[in-house]
Amino acid sequence: MKRLFFPVILLLSFCDLFSQPIINKNDMPIAGDTIRLSITNDDNDIDYTLTGADYIWNFSSLTEEEQRVDTFVSVSSTPLLYQAEFNNPFDTTYRASYAQPQPDINQLPNVEFTEIFYFFRASDYTYTQVGQGAKINSIPTPIKYNDPDLLYTFPLTYSVTDSSEYEYHLSIPNLGYYGESKKRVSIVDGWGTLITPYDTFPAIRVMSTIYIHDSIYMDTIGYGFAQDRTEIEYKWLTDTIGLPALKITKRLGGMGGGNVSLEYRYKYIPSGVSTYEFPYTLTFFSLFPNPADASSKIFFALANPSSVNIEISDITGKGFISIEKEFPKGFSSFDIGTSLEFLPNGLYLATIRAGSNSKTIKFTIQ
Repeated sequence: MKRLFFPVILLLSFCDLFSQPIINKNDMPIAGDTIRLSITNDDNDIDYTLTGADYIWNFSSLTEEEQRVDTFVSVSSTPLLYQAEFNNPFDTTYRASYAQPQPDINQLPNVEFTEIFYFFRASDYTYTQVGQGAKINSIPTPIKYNDPDLLYTFPLTYSVTDSSEYEYHLSIPNLGYYGESKKRVSIVDGWGTLITPYDTFPAIRVMSTIYIHDSIYMDTIGYGFAQDRTEIEYKWLTDTIGLPALKITKRLGGMGGGNVSLEYRYKYIPSGVSTYEFPYTLTFFSLFPNPADASSKIFFALANPSSVNIEISDITGKGFISIEKEFPKGFSSFDIGTSLEFLPNGLYLATIRAGSNSKTIKFTIQ
């Protein structure tokens, strides 16, 4: 298990770096968007339950075990029977904004689920999952929830709470019956700075507790059962890309009881962009101590190996120091204190450039 230990003072340098983001409809995905996620089941002993206002969540030590690509498509590109339920212009509650394809399910005997889609709707006031669809043994089957699953209420800001309940029932040829009911209770329980292995985000956190009741009956053996289980979701949302920058799911009860999964954003490709370089080469930058002295160092982190340029200038832009060097992916430090000794007391700017990214911080020499 890998661990990265950072001086607490570096994390404190993030304080006041970001203001509270406000999430609304415009931050939700649209058809054509793609996101690549890194996935792990190892939380690296991070207490992910901690939260608050102007909080710093440091998940930089996570190590991915696999990756997944999620895509978002137009509802009109899904099977016609799905469109009848989720693309009706007169049904403003269930008309989906986009669909999200899901992997096939073929682990059950004599039953195969293909062309699976989840359907989501983003309105001015809410973001909901309105249902799903699947071909069950090649038969298109839209599954409309009796009430939408309310994921977010807009504008999404600190301390907002909401809840929803829904259910659906499904007859499955060659298998039997499956029914599911859910109650979701959500609260925005924190905002601040989120640090992942690939970027630093201004974020708000939504915690949802989901109470699930499953009903299953198998015709083949004439036997049925029911189970209750709970899932707790922690989702960190950012401006512009309302998909979670980090999502942690803890499962209690049922066959997956005790399991924790984590997924965090690796690359986001907006609709209409065919090639897209990872935009977050530079993910962290700090100078400590500040006010600067002979012991001062620059600390930074890179999402990818990169040539790094560091410049020191006064507030008028007059440059004094320029350094360029190759650095590996991850956290690095660079001694800068001895280069500052000849500069007079005053206010200065430290600028770092890596790839297409740059960050600037102010520091003083006394």
